[in-house]
Amino acid sequence: MLESLVQDERLSVYVSEVTQTAKVTIYDVSRGGAGVARLESGQVVFVPWTDVGDEVEIEYKLSDERFLQGHPISWIKYGPGRIEPKCPYFGRCGGCDWQHLPYDRQWQIKLSGVAHALGRQGVIFQALKEFPAEIQWSYRNRAQLRGRGQQLGFFARGSNTFVGVDRCDVLDERINSLLPTIGQEAAAKFTGPYKAEVALREHGSVDWAFNQRHSALGFQQGHPAQNRHLKAWVARNIQGRDVLIDLYGGNGNLSAEIAGRFQQSHCVDVSVPEHIPGNPLVFHRSDVDRWLKRHAESFKGRTTSVILDPPRAGLGATIQLLAPWMERNGTTEVVHIGCDADAAARDISRLTKLGFALKDCGVVDLFPQTAHVEVLAYLVR
Repeated sequence: MLESLVQDERLSVYVSEVTQTAKVTIYDVSRGGAGVARLESGQVVFVPWTDVGDEVEIEYKLSDERFLQGHPISWIKYGPGRIEPKCPYFGRCGGCDWQHLPYDRQWQIKLSGVAHALGRQGVIFQALKEFPAEIQWSYRNRAQLRGRGQQLGFFARGSNTFVGVDRCDVLDERINSLLPTIGQEAAAKFTGPYKAEVALREHGSVDWAFNQRHSALGFQQGHPAQNRHLKAWVARNIQGRDVLIDLYGGNGNLSAEIAGRFQQSHCVDVSVPEHIPGNPLVFHRSDVDRWLKRHAESFKGRTTSVILDPPRAGLGATIQLLAPWMERNGTTEVVHIGCDADAAARDISRLTKLGFALKDCGVVDLFPQTAHVEVLAYLVR
């Protein structure tokens, strides 16, 4: 295994403007996915696809920054916990971070990363509800693929370098089985590079579209089994019966099944489906900030329950609109779902400073083999 990795060109796919090499020993794995080492200068360097105890020759760009990004050239020695990656494209395609780590290690890194992020923001919690992935391979029901002729694949991390693949081990096999068909159809349509969005539907069919905007086939959580845990957690916590507001709600993934509990239920996002007759969930195709301004006091005198599932960067400046909106519209409980631990911890901290108390907090793994994690928080006042 060592010799094949040392000589495999995938280890230097991402290297650009490299000006220095060094031999380092990995002493930790960051919640961002990369191994952590320290140069003789004292600078911390992050090295992807490494594990604790790995001795690695790396390349990096000279900089005065405290934290550097390194790229592995060769392994001198493997740490004791490393395993053989399942996928032959691991380290070339830009998808997986951790196929070289056993899943229980992946999960513990995610848990400790979330706890650390919350602690840094001063968020006090009793315990984290744990929802590790029971299905760790062949789980993903959607993908954004790139193509050249009949060959489908992905971009290498941080670049537009095309990496062709025959299959993807985290994709559902029903999608993998159709990759040749999709590639053949695309080759008949396009002479140059293209994008293919592929989605597995709940009833088992597979749809695809070429060169459309992101999520043109509609957004859906990528891990159906884990998504059921996520929705069940939301349903158990939400207690209100008056007005439900699902902000950044997409297709109503978190709110559709509980909408009937409320007198009114609204889902707001820039991309929502058309309203379905008989569905108690009312969709609003709008930017969240614009919707909050337009409905500044629409629910005054009522009590509102709010679901927040913001982009990776978190609520950001939207909290400045949301805070007075919740005060005016009687918000008694908030569910916050965050896909970045640091951003989620900041949002949760800001909500507690608005008078909300954190009642339940959890971690759900929607993306095994990667460093991505969902942070769950239920707050009341």
